[in-house]
Amino acid sequence: MRSHERRLARFMANGRIEVHETWNQFIHQVLPFWRNKHLRSVLDLTPCNDEAVIIYVGLLVHARLLPVACCRMPAQGKWQERQWSIVERLLDKGAPYVGEAHCTFINL
Repeated sequence: MRSHERRLARFMANGRIEVHETWNQFIHQVLPFWRNKHLRSVLDLTPCNDEAVIIYVGLLVHARLLPVACCRMPAQGKWQERQWSIVERLLDKGAPYVGEAHCTFINL
């Protein structure tokens, strides 16, 4: 799995790739596998550096987190959007693909 993660990281770092459109196509292909199944969604707020926090929403798959959506927020100062509003917006990106899935939400 680590080699897949490194390969995906290199791919996403490629300046010739339009990341948002590619990511939307990726989740469009991958997420339907979990349609109408039991999911474990994870919320992870990871400090990136002194200036940013990355908010990830993903699926827990065999002890790995498959990121579905993320956003960057300032590490210091007040956010212009409330945390759970951000989480709802991120969850909405994957919702159309998973149908009536039963979901357990884990906040790390």
